[in-house]
Amino acid sequence: MKKHPLHYHIFDTAFGFAAVLFQKDPFLVKRVFLPCKDSLVQKKRMEGTACPAPDPPEEAHMLCSRIREYFEGTPISAPWENLYLGHLTPLQQSTLKLVGAIPFGSTQTYGDIAQHIGRPGAGRFVGMTMHCNPFPVVIPCHRVVRADGSLGGFRGGVTLKRRMLALEKKQIRRTQ
Repeated sequence: MKKHPLHYHIFDTAFGFAAVLFQKDPFLVKRVFLPCKDSLVQKKRMEGTACPAPDPPEEAHMLCSRIREYFEGTPISAPWENLYLGHLTPLQQSTLKLVGAIPFGSTQTYGDIAQHIGRPGAGRFVGMTMHCNPFPVVIPCHRVVRADGSLGGFRGGVTLKRRMLALEKKQIRRTQ
């Protein structure tokens, strides 16, 4: 199997610098990195893994624009055809696809998701799948919360999760 070189693109959002890791041909997104305050932090994450893409392909530009717009209050949907899921189990993939369908401004519990994938009581599995979600924002794992309504964990930190949920709720109120 031919190994495709990985590239990255770092871009500014209203919440900080985000990044996308991808292969160019065929275009596949390998990972989305949540925003942080310093672009050098994102660059350091890529060291030894990928090369910067001074001229990213159009698909990468479009995805970055959609992520940027999300952080300004616009819903985003997962470009499933461009997301590399091959390293995930079928159950993890179906869990992520279910989470990808949670509407903008809504939340579901870990238990709800477990129930929907046919594994009642597998809330911990759902939580671990969310923790390993390679496409945060695009697959909105921040919309999965604990049964008591508390936020639970988030790779980007609970403060970022709270800000993202607040952004969505504010936008929903604006459009009503």
